[in-house]
Amino acid sequence: MRSLCPLLPLLFGAAAARDVLLFTLYSNHSLMRAELDGSGGVVVASSQPEVLFPDGQQVDEVNKKVYWSNMGSCCCEPPVGNKTVNPAQNPCHYKGGSIYRADWPSGANIEPIVLAGTAIGAAKELHLDVERQQLYCGDKNPAYDLGWTSIWRIDLAHGL
Repeated sequence: MRSLCPLLPLLFGAAAARDVLLFTLYSNHSLMRAELDGSGGVVVASSQPEVLFPDGQQVDEVNKKVYWSNMGSCCCEPPVGNKTVNPAQNPCHYKGGSIYRADWPSGANIEPIVLAGTAIGAAKELHLDVERQQLYCGDKNPAYDLGWTSIWRIDLAHGL
């Protein structure tokens, strides 16, 4: 399974009453699922900006939705040819974390829950409370690095 590393596994009972592995492929900006032995890898979602440096993931089997967090990114213009880019002339700006959901298990109908740059600094692991329709997200870099961490609670019925 070297080709799928690094991965962040989550085991759960799938709709077909069998266990599968759900993981993010950080370097390839993908949310994937596979059999427990690593076979049958399928991309659930892989499109930018919806999947950009993904981290946490959760499945709501009751409502057939999959949720994932994106850590955010530094958006810079790449150097052109052999030119060196002067940071003073091309400052990076941090684009904050985001959370999306899609239909499970197809990955169709991707929709934003929290858009990048609106609230979460660096979205990390997720926890889903299906009964209360609450999604919790760890934020490694809230308020864009003011030196503390936090946990966001997102009401899936009404938003942040």
